[in-house]
Amino acid sequence: MKIRQGFVSNSSSTSFTISYKEDVSKEIKCSACGRTNPNIMDFIEKVYNSHSSDTEVNWEEPSGKISNLKREIGEHIRSNSLLSQDLLTEGITPDEIDTINLHTKWNNEYITEKQKEIDTIKKEVAQGKQVISLDISYHDAQLNEEVEFLKKSGTITILQEDKL
Repeated sequence: MKIRQGFVSNSSSTSFTISYKEDVSKEIKCSACGRTNPNIMDFIEKVYNSHSSDTEVNWEEPSGKISNLKREIGEHIRSNSLLSQDLLTEGITPDEIDTINLHTKWNNEYITEKQKEIDTIKKEVAQGKQVISLDISYHDAQLNEEVEFLKKSGTITILQEDKL
């Protein structure tokens, strides 16, 4: 039996929301190695369609992404409303009040973060850029390296990044 020692993470992928210019076929050469970037969508589709890939590509239109973010915001607003009602409960202890206030604070921070994400997506779309979401497995070394290269070359902009 193998026993893993040291830190173990449950994270197996990173979720990205990226934007890129419509004209992604323009070649950009790396000044260090001379490598050029492939068409990002062709490359992602190639990796995604390979049988060994754990990468998931969400071909979600920006309007769909925004709708999902608004739904998440609505859920947190409703949660805050329920928490506010709990504060009116008779006999509530100071510890319970602190917990409710802390959860309300976290909800408000989440709402603010998601609203900023919506505003950023709208700004990128208004500038004529495409926006997609990707869940890239840590095991997809080639795609992870490519995303890093495309980011450094300015071909893509990472709008949001979450470890899953």
